[in-house]
Amino acid sequence: AWTLTAAGRGAPEPGRPGLREGFTSTEILREADGRFSIVVGPEVEPGNWLPSPRASGPIRLALRLYDTPVAASAGTLDRDAVPAITRMGCAS
Repeated sequence: AWTLTAAGRGAPEPGRPGLREGFTSTEILREADGRFSIVVGPEVEPGNWLPSPRASGPIRLALRLYDTPVAASAGTLDRDAVPAITRMGCAS
């Protein structure tokens, strides 16, 4: 199990609904083969979308792993068994 959360998006705007902060491995939308992608950006996207501010600046993504061999020993990590964060592009 895992969670992916976004941080560093600045203070929330008063009077606006809260933004989605992340996804868990149980709620993520997946392809038929089990793969998935998450889009981080200011424009609404279909599927797994995490909103980000329009202003430039860093956004930190935190991937937390639960109930994995990593918890017992870093030496037994199978990188194919856990999600990876890959930057696919940037609009700025």
